Amino acid sequence: MKRASREEILKELSAKWAERGKRHLYLVLGKVSALAQFEKDLSFAKAPGRQPLDAVLSVNQELLKRLPGDEADRLINGEAKYPTMITERLAREFDALVKDSQAERDVVVLKDLELVFAFDLDLASLRLRAVNGKHIVLLLPGHCTGGRIILYHEAEERFHRALPTNLVMDAHIWEIGHAE
Repeated sequence: MKRASREEILKELSAKWAERGKRHLYLVLGKVSALAQFEKDLSFAKAPGRQPLDAVLSVNQELLKRLPGDEADRLINGEAKYPTMITERLAREFDALVKDSQAERDVVVLKDLELVFAFDLDLASLRLRAVNGKHIVLLLPGHCTGGRIILYHEAEERFHRALPTNLVMDAHIWEIGHAE
């Protein structure tokens, strides 16, 4: 994990997007405000082939769009009668969202993953899909402390989540801030 400025992170990410034949899952951590600024910076970045990046995908918004109205309403209102079915459905839709997004572009940037963590969806599918020149960048509010990555660190402690260890290689994790 490396602490760096937004500009340094963007430069390093752009260089990694030119690589092939490795795992291409990246994580950018920071405060919500810093991630919003970084998202703006990404609008000027270029994907492999000098193509502009597509808009950052809000996973929460895209998942809810994929559910029929009544299912989305039950989820939003906390009235999920069958939580296991909802979790399985969200897991399928999450994987399909990533797969569909990769069909259109080589670099997919994801933000707003609260539903993924709230329903404890398996993130291993991201590692499986981030190969063969297909890159996935996660923008998550969080920070590294004691060798662990704590997500949603600005929220009440009951909402904090630990990122699964070994999901993202250490060399592919950046925290927005000044280099130390």
